Amino acid sequence: MRIDLPVSKSGSCAAAPVRENSAAGRLGSCRKQLKAAAGVLLLLVLLMGSNHSFGQVGTWTPVANLAPDANGGVMILMSDGTVLCKSRSGGGQGKIWDKLTPNASGSYINGTWSQTAPMINDRLYFSSQVLRDGRLYVAGGEYGAGGAAGEVYNPITNAWTATPAPGMTISDGNSEILPDGKVLQGQAGFSNKIWDPTTNTYAAAPSCLRWDNEAAWVKLPDNSILFLDNYGPTSERFIPSTGTWVNDAVCPVALFDPFGFEAGAGFLLPDGRAFFWVLRVLLLITHHRAQAALVHGRLGQAYQVHRVRQMLQGL
Repeated sequence: MRIDLPVSKSGSCAAAPVRENSAAGRLGSCRKQLKAAAGVLLLLVLLMGSNHSFGQVGTWTPVANLAPDANGGVMILMSDGTVLCKSRSGGGQGKIWDKLTPNASGSYINGTWSQTAPMINDRLYFSSQVLRDGRLYVAGGEYGAGGAAGEVYNPITNAWTATPAPGMTISDGNSEILPDGKVLQGQAGFSNKIWDPTTNTYAAAPSCLRWDNEAAWVKLPDNSILFLDNYGPTSERFIPSTGTWVNDAVCPVALFDPFGFEAGAGFLLPDGRAFFWVLRVLLLITHHRAQAALVHGRLGQAYQVHRVRQMLQGL
């Protein structure tokens, strides 16, 4: 598998615009890009390096046609079967999405590419949700002009519509779909809002119990939303039926790396548990290791630690 990292002419990691022109800022940008690539490697190892049998071995097949633009970090499967790929084209951190449409036989390999209308704001590292009516909601952005703004893409009209100002800086905050179809929108902090796709309005929502920054939200089968509190071992969940955040169990493993204080991704497993991991990534992509992976129990109390360091040997 090929993973392309943005590189400068000198061969170093290409720094995205940062809030301040400092060495620490540039290091943080490189670190985030390296961590993203290493995360892909670890995910492949976890999926492909297991001793369990998952049936026939899969194969990788390149698509027949290249996308019009370089990918900008996000790929989303829309409800109509097309795939939207965020690009860096269109100005700033990117406003254009490339759309892959399968052919009449349903083949993505032989599908065709097109470009969407540009977003209203450029953004990088933002929250997104495919709505129940097939539209795409995006909000925030750690970089770009959309850090405190949201907008909605209609694939039928190929047009973006701005949401009202959410009343907070979202940055790279999380979001999740609630049981009623509304969106719980977080920020890189404590505050949250609820966005209504029917009325295109934001409303107040309960704040998190503790700091929510550089963490991953995972929606559990009971529709509660779980995350590990920033920089600490505690966790909490949002209960939609009561509209409250509640304390959950203490995590036995430090999930936030000591360099950028960021947690790894979180995923819902088929058996109803949530899987989290953290990567400690050094400046060289070939010198990285997995610290640990954590599985959150179905009821929020039982944890099981899986060591995956040996699985990365030889990468």
